[in-house]
Amino acid sequence: MMAEVEPGRPDLRRARRVPLVDLASVAPAAVGREGIERLIPHRAPFLLLDRLTHCDPERGLIAGERAIAHNDPVFDGHFPGEPVYPGSLQIEAAGQLALCLEGLLASPSALDGPRQVRAIGVRDARFVFPVRPGDTLTLIAQRLGHDDLMASALVQTLVGRQVCAVALIECVFVSPPTAGRAA
Repeated sequence: MMAEVEPGRPDLRRARRVPLVDLASVAPAAVGREGIERLIPHRAPFLLLDRLTHCDPERGLIAGERAIAHNDPVFDGHFPGEPVYPGSLQIEAAGQLALCLEGLLASPSALDGPRQVRAIGVRDARFVFPVRPGDTLTLIAQRLGHDDLMASALVQTLVGRQVCAVALIECVFVSPPTAGRAA
């Protein structure tokens, strides 16, 4: 069984202040929504990733983007006159990114399709800086642990180099690996 992640670890405290990685040191990737849909089970309107931009499987790092539209319906009520993109949706988007990394590491061709997955924990989430309509959210995920049943990651959202949110996330895989797919 995968070792549990400690919420008070130093990299989490640092991740509240500075980006997890300088993306210039991570290989660029160019994967759009169609490619993302081959990696994870999420679909519109709850697929919260626009593209994967960087990936380093050896270091267990991945980055992506989400453009925050001015007309996103969430801004009608969160909050009228002072719109802020919800932190919970930022963490969801970053969690979807972490699942893309799991999909890439399990099946680089992703021809087997995504495994079914469920979130089982979000720990020590911090919402540090507001995300506004029109912002482009950069998402970063770093794999912390993985086995056949579970995975964990440190996730971060940024606007520019400003950290907006950070959390430790954990998920469980509901469906087993597909034949021919390494776990």
